[in-house]
This record gives sequence, structure tokens and C-alpha cells, in this order.
Amino acid sequence: MSDLISYIKLPLTASIKILPHGVPELIFLNSSSYSALDFKVCAPSFHHDIHLCPTYKQVTIDYTIIDTVHGPYINTVHPVFNLIPQLLGNFLKGCYDHLGHPSLECGSIWSVYHNILSAVWR
Repeated sequence: MSDLISYIKLPLTASIKILPHGVPELIFLNSSSYSALDFKVCAPSFHHDIHLCPTYKQVTIDYTIIDTVHGPYINTVHPVFNLIPQLLGNFLKGCYDHLGHPSLECGSIWSVYHNILSAVWR
């Protein structure tokens, strides 16, 4: 019975939250304000985002290692990679090509999305 009583008295929430609740952009910019852990890493292709989050940890990514792992462990023809029908994918690629291949970055992804969406509606 004493074990049951001690179990009932356990706290219901964790002191360190892995999945925070709040506005995603604010959580991204300042995770410590939301009692969340910050796992952001600055990869070479994302240096432009350093000004958004000066707490980024800078790392070097060896893409040859990624390619080495990609070959034997990732089956690119597996159905999980066919998220949209090929005809739609080709159409969206054409819209993206028409826009001039804008870079997809943290600060520009939504504007690129809206531009592709407006190209789809034309």
C-alpha cells in the first residue's frame, strides 16, 4: 500500500520538456523560454540562419560519410519516398523551375511556398 501511495504522489509533468507547446517560431528562436531543450545545429548550408539563433552550435558535416551511409541503407525506390504522384511532382518541379530555383532557407520557405502555390493556381 505504501508503494501505491508513493506512486500517486509522483509529479505528473517532467521538468524538462522535449515537446514544447507554443508558437513554433518563438520556440525555434528561444527554446529556453519554453522549458525546451535546444538541439539546433548550424550546418554549412545554413550559415545564413546564425543571426537568428546565436546559440547555434557550429559543426562540420562530411558529406562523403552521408553518401557512404546512403548507398547501402537507403532504398530510394521504396514506396515511403513516393509521397506524391509522379505527375504532380513533375508539375510542381516545373513551377519551381519557373521561379528560378529560389533557395529554400529558414527565412524564405514560406514565401517560396506561396510563390509556388500561386504558380500552381495560374
